[in-house]
Amino acid sequence: MSGPPQVPDPTGNSEEIKSKITEATNGVDYGSAFVNRVVRFFLENSHPFFTGQTSFFILGSYDEYPIRRLHFSETQLNKRPRTYAFLLCDLLDPERFKTDETDSEGSETDASDGEGTADNGETDDGETPRDPPETHCKFYLLASYADYLVPIFEGRHAGPSVELGEVRNNFFEKTHAFRRDYDELAEDDLDNGVNPTNPYSQPQEDVLGLLDRVGRLYEWTHRGDLAQELDSLPKR
Repeated sequence: MSGPPQVPDPTGNSEEIKSKITEATNGVDYGSAFVNRVVRFFLENSHPFFTGQTSFFILGSYDEYPIRRLHFSETQLNKRPRTYAFLLCDLLDPERFKTDETDSEGSETDASDGEGTADNGETDDGETPRDPPETHCKFYLLASYADYLVPIFEGRHAGPSVELGEVRNNFFEKTHAFRRDYDELAEDDLDNGVNPTNPYSQPQEDVLGLLDRVGRLYEWTHRGDLAQELDSLPKR
Protein backbone atom coordinates (compact mmCIF):
# COMPACT_ATOMS: atom_id res chain seq x y z
CA MET A 1 0.00 0.00 0.00
CA SER A 2 1.38 3.41 -0.94
CA GLY A 3 2.02 5.92 1.80
CA PRO A 4 -0.11 8.96 2.52
CA PRO A 5 0.31 11.94 0.18
CA GLN A 6 2.66 14.75 1.04
CA VAL A 7 0.68 17.62 2.49
CA PRO A 8 1.31 21.15 1.26
CA ASP A 9 3.10 23.62 3.50
CA PRO A 10 0.25 25.67 5.02
CA THR A 11 2.52 28.68 5.41
CA GLY A 12 3.44 28.70 1.73
CA ASN A 13 1.70 28.46 -1.60
CA SER A 14 -1.88 27.16 -1.47
CA GLU A 15 -2.02 26.11 -5.12
CA GLU A 16 -1.85 22.41 -4.26
CA ILE A 17 -4.80 22.78 -1.90
CA LYS A 18 -6.73 24.63 -4.58
CA SER A 19 -6.00 21.84 -7.07
CA LYS A 20 -7.61 19.38 -4.65
CA ILE A 21 -10.70 21.58 -4.50
CA THR A 22 -10.84 21.48 -8.30
CA GLU A 23 -10.72 17.67 -8.12
CA ALA A 24 -13.55 17.68 -5.59
CA THR A 25 -15.79 19.82 -7.80
CA ASN A 26 -14.88 17.90 -10.97
CA GLY A 27 -13.50 21.09 -12.42
CA VAL A 28 -16.68 23.15 -11.92
CA ASP A 29 -15.77 26.73 -11.02
CA TYR A 30 -17.62 28.24 -8.04
CA GLY A 31 -15.55 31.40 -7.87
CA SER A 32 -12.57 32.63 -5.89
CA ALA A 33 -14.54 33.49 -2.72
CA PHE A 34 -15.78 29.90 -2.46
CA VAL A 35 -12.28 28.49 -2.98
CA ASN A 36 -10.82 30.88 -0.41
CA ARG A 37 -13.39 29.82 2.21
CA VAL A 38 -12.50 26.17 1.75
CA VAL A 39 -8.77 26.87 1.78
CA ARG A 40 -9.15 28.93 4.97
CA PHE A 41 -11.06 26.06 6.62
CA PHE A 42 -8.31 23.62 5.71
CA LEU A 43 -5.51 25.84 6.93
CA GLU A 44 -7.32 26.42 10.22
CA ASN A 45 -7.73 22.68 10.79
CA SER A 46 -4.68 21.12 9.15
CA HIS A 47 -2.01 21.67 11.82
CA PRO A 48 -2.07 18.04 13.11
CA PHE A 49 -1.21 16.82 9.60
CA PHE A 50 2.14 18.60 9.84
CA THR A 51 3.29 17.35 13.25
CA GLY A 52 4.25 13.75 12.47
CA GLN A 53 1.15 12.31 14.13
CA THR A 54 -0.79 9.42 12.61
CA SER A 55 -4.14 10.83 11.51
CA PHE A 56 -7.41 8.90 11.33
CA PHE A 57 -10.44 10.47 9.64
CA ILE A 58 -13.48 8.76 11.21
CA LEU A 59 -16.55 8.48 8.97
CA GLY A 60 -20.09 7.30 9.66
CA SER A 61 -23.62 8.28 10.49
CA TYR A 62 -24.29 11.40 12.56
CA ASP A 63 -27.64 10.05 13.78
CA GLU A 64 -28.17 10.14 17.54
CA TYR A 65 -26.80 6.75 18.56
CA PRO A 66 -24.34 5.92 15.77
CA ILE A 67 -22.48 9.20 16.33
CA ARG A 68 -21.84 8.12 19.90
CA ARG A 69 -19.91 5.15 18.53
CA LEU A 70 -17.97 7.51 16.27
CA HIS A 71 -16.97 9.72 19.20
CA PHE A 72 -16.16 6.60 21.22
CA SER A 73 -13.86 5.48 18.40
CA GLU A 74 -12.28 8.92 18.27
CA THR A 75 -11.56 8.76 22.01
CA GLN A 76 -10.13 5.25 21.78
CA LEU A 77 -7.75 6.12 18.96
CA ASN A 78 -6.64 9.37 20.57
CA LYS A 79 -5.42 7.39 23.56
CA ARG A 80 -2.55 6.30 21.36
CA PRO A 81 0.61 8.41 21.48
CA ARG A 82 1.17 10.79 18.56
CA THR A 83 -2.29 10.14 17.12
CA TYR A 84 -4.90 12.52 15.78
CA ALA A 85 -8.36 11.02 15.23
CA PHE A 86 -11.17 13.34 14.22
CA LEU A 87 -14.69 13.70 12.79
CA LEU A 88 -15.67 16.23 10.16
CA CYS A 89 -18.75 17.31 12.11
CA ASP A 90 -16.60 18.42 15.05
CA LEU A 91 -14.65 20.74 12.78
CA LEU A 92 -17.77 22.12 11.10
CA ASP A 93 -20.07 22.56 14.12
CA PRO A 94 -18.75 20.98 17.33
CA GLU A 95 -21.61 22.13 19.56
CA ARG A 96 -24.33 20.73 17.30
CA PHE A 97 -22.87 17.22 17.28
CA LYS A 98 -21.44 17.12 20.79
CA THR A 99 -22.18 13.84 22.59
CA ASP A 100 -21.23 12.21 25.87
CA GLU A 101 -20.34 8.95 24.06
CA THR A 102 -23.08 7.18 26.03
CA ASP A 103 -25.23 4.71 24.14
CA SER A 104 -27.72 2.00 24.96
CA GLU A 105 -24.99 -0.44 25.97
CA GLY A 106 -23.92 1.50 29.04
CA SER A 107 -24.39 4.69 30.97
CA GLU A 108 -20.72 5.57 31.42
CA THR A 109 -18.44 7.40 29.05
CA ASP A 110 -15.97 5.09 27.36
CA ALA A 111 -12.94 5.83 26.89
CA SER A 112 -20.12 32.01 -2.65
CA ASP A 113 -19.83 34.83 -2.58
CA GLY A 114 -18.81 33.32 -5.92
CA GLU A 115 -18.11 35.34 -9.01
CA GLY A 116 -21.32 36.46 -10.64
CA THR A 117 -23.29 36.23 -7.37
CA ALA A 118 -24.91 39.21 -5.69
CA ASP A 119 -24.74 39.87 -1.93
CA ASN A 120 -28.24 38.47 -1.44
CA GLY A 121 -27.19 35.08 -2.78
CA GLU A 122 -28.79 35.56 -6.17
CA THR A 123 -27.01 35.45 -9.49
CA ASP A 124 -26.80 38.52 -11.67
CA ASP A 125 -29.86 37.41 -13.63
CA GLY A 126 -31.94 37.20 -10.43
CA GLU A 127 -31.95 33.41 -10.11
CA THR A 128 -30.96 31.75 -6.84
CA PRO A 129 -28.07 29.33 -7.46
CA ARG A 130 -27.72 25.89 -5.96
CA ASP A 131 -25.48 25.86 -2.92
CA PRO A 132 -21.87 25.07 -3.85
CA PRO A 133 -20.51 21.76 -2.48
CA GLU A 134 -18.56 23.38 0.34
CA THR A 135 -18.89 20.56 2.86
CA HIS A 136 -17.93 17.99 0.25
CA CYS A 137 -14.80 19.96 -0.63
CA LYS A 138 -13.83 20.17 3.03
CA PHE A 139 -14.38 16.42 3.35
CA TYR A 140 -12.30 15.78 0.23
CA LEU A 141 -9.38 17.88 1.45
CA LEU A 142 -9.28 16.23 4.86
CA ALA A 143 -9.60 12.79 3.31
CA SER A 144 -6.79 13.56 0.88
CA TYR A 145 -4.32 14.49 3.60
CA ALA A 146 -5.31 12.15 6.44
CA ASP A 147 -3.16 9.06 6.81
CA TYR A 148 -6.15 6.73 7.08
CA LEU A 149 -9.91 6.80 6.58
CA VAL A 150 -11.93 4.86 9.14
CA PRO A 151 -15.60 4.45 8.12
CA ILE A 152 -17.72 2.82 10.82
CA PHE A 153 -20.85 1.37 9.24
CA GLU A 154 -24.06 0.40 10.99
CA GLY A 155 -26.53 0.32 8.10
CA ARG A 156 -28.02 2.12 5.13
CA HIS A 157 -27.45 5.65 6.40
CA ALA A 158 -27.18 8.18 3.58
CA GLY A 159 -24.05 9.98 4.78
CA PRO A 160 -21.74 6.97 5.04
CA SER A 161 -23.16 5.58 1.79
CA VAL A 162 -21.94 8.68 -0.04
CA GLU A 163 -18.60 8.47 1.76
CA LEU A 164 -18.27 4.83 0.73
CA GLY A 165 -18.48 5.91 -2.90
CA GLU A 166 -15.63 8.35 -2.33
CA VAL A 167 -13.66 5.60 -0.60
CA ARG A 168 -14.03 3.29 -3.57
CA ASN A 169 -13.16 5.88 -6.20
CA ASN A 170 -10.49 7.98 -4.50
CA PHE A 171 -9.28 6.72 -1.13
CA PHE A 172 -9.47 2.93 -1.23
CA GLU A 173 -5.81 2.26 -0.51
CA LYS A 174 -5.83 3.96 2.88
CA THR A 175 -9.28 2.92 4.11
CA HIS A 176 -9.96 0.52 6.97
CA ALA A 177 -13.71 -0.08 7.42
CA PHE A 178 -15.64 -1.33 10.46
CA ARG A 179 -18.90 -3.13 9.67
CA ARG A 180 -21.43 -3.76 12.39
CA ASP A 181 -22.66 -7.36 12.54
CA TYR A 182 -26.20 -7.98 13.76
CA ASP A 183 -26.29 -11.77 13.99
CA GLU A 184 -25.84 -11.83 17.76
CA LEU A 185 -27.30 -8.45 18.68
CA ALA A 186 -30.31 -8.63 21.00
CA GLU A 187 -33.40 -6.74 19.86
CA ASP A 188 -33.30 -4.60 23.03
CA ASP A 189 -29.81 -3.37 22.05
CA LEU A 190 -30.90 -2.20 18.60
CA ASP A 191 -30.93 1.60 18.79
CA ASN A 192 -30.10 2.79 15.29
CA GLY A 193 -33.28 2.03 13.32
CA VAL A 194 -31.55 -0.54 11.11
CA ASN A 195 -33.28 -3.66 9.84
CA PRO A 196 -30.92 -6.29 11.28
CA THR A 197 -31.93 -8.91 8.72
CA ASN A 198 -30.85 -6.73 5.79
CA PRO A 199 -28.79 -3.85 7.18
CA TYR A 200 -26.65 -2.96 4.16
CA SER A 201 -27.35 -2.11 0.54
CA GLN A 202 -25.74 -4.06 -2.29
CA PRO A 203 -23.41 -1.17 -3.25
CA GLN A 204 -22.25 -1.04 0.37
CA GLU A 205 -21.71 -4.79 0.45
CA ASP A 206 -19.72 -4.61 -2.79
CA VAL A 207 -17.21 -2.10 -1.44
CA LEU A 208 -17.05 -3.75 1.97
CA GLY A 209 -16.36 -7.01 0.17
CA LEU A 210 -13.42 -5.43 -1.65
CA LEU A 211 -11.99 -4.18 1.65
CA ASP A 212 -12.50 -7.61 3.17
CA ARG A 213 -10.57 -9.11 0.27
CA VAL A 214 -7.51 -7.03 1.10
CA GLY A 215 -7.77 -7.52 4.86
CA ARG A 216 -9.06 -4.06 5.78
CA LEU A 217 -12.59 -4.89 6.91
CA TYR A 218 -13.31 -5.45 10.61
CA GLU A 219 -16.52 -6.80 12.18
CA TRP A 220 -18.02 -5.58 15.45
CA THR A 221 -21.31 -5.80 17.33
CA HIS A 222 -20.88 -4.03 20.69
CA ARG A 223 -18.60 -1.21 21.75
CA GLY A 224 -16.21 -3.65 23.41
CA ASP A 225 -15.79 -5.43 20.07
CA LEU A 226 -15.31 -2.10 18.32
CA ALA A 227 -12.59 -1.04 20.76
CA GLN A 228 -10.77 -4.33 20.25
CA GLU A 229 -10.96 -4.11 16.46
CA LEU A 230 -9.80 -0.47 16.45
CA ASP A 231 -6.59 -1.67 18.04
CA SER A 232 -5.88 -3.47 14.75
CA LEU A 233 -5.42 -0.18 12.91
CA PRO A 234 -1.86 0.66 11.82
CA LYS A 235 0.53 2.21 14.30
CA ARG A 236 3.69 4.14 13.52
